[in-house]
Amino acid sequence: MKELQLDRPVCCVEVILSILLKKNGNYVNEEGKSIAEKISENLSQDQERVATEGVPSKINAYPDDVIGKVYGAEHSGRVRGLGVGVCPTSVFKTRKYFTQFESVGSSSQKNVEELQKEVHTLKEKLNGYEETKEQLSQTQDQLKVLLNFMQRKFGDELPTFNQGFPSL
Repeated sequence: MKELQLDRPVCCVEVILSILLKKNGNYVNEEGKSIAEKISENLSQDQERVATEGVPSKINAYPDDVIGKVYGAEHSGRVRGLGVGVCPTSVFKTRKYFTQFESVGSSSQKNVEELQKEVHTLKEKLNGYEETKEQLSQTQDQLKVLLNFMQRKFGDELPTFNQGFPSL
C-alpha cells in the first residue's frame, strides 16, 4: 500500500525505521533509538548506491546495506527482512561467496603484479652488483700485476711506496 503512495520500491530501512517508532513519533525504547541513529548515520551511502546502481529487485536491499552494517551479517542463505524462502541469489542476482572471491582475486592479481615488478627490479640490481663485482675483480688483478712489476723494478725502495695501502 505504501509502495503505491511512494511510487517506488519500499526500502528495508524505511520498514525497520517505522517499526522502531511509535505512532506518536517516539522510539519504542533506547535500543530502538540507538539503532535508528546508526541507520541514519549510514543511510546516505545506501541512497547514493540506489542513485548510481539502481534497485536490484523490487525490494531495495543489498548484501552490505545499512541494515546489514547495523545488525551484522545475516545467516548464510537468508536475506534479512524478506521472510522465509527468499535466498540471496533470487534477490541480489549474485552469490555472496562468489563476489567475495572476485574481490579477493582482483586484489591477489594486484599483489602478483606488484611482486613481479619487485622481482624485476631486484634482478636488475643483482645484475648491476655482479657487473661491479667483476670490474672490482679485474681492477684487483691489474693492481696485482702492477705490484709485481713495481717489486721487480724498484726492489728495496718499494716499501716506501707501499705504506698506507692495503696488501693485495
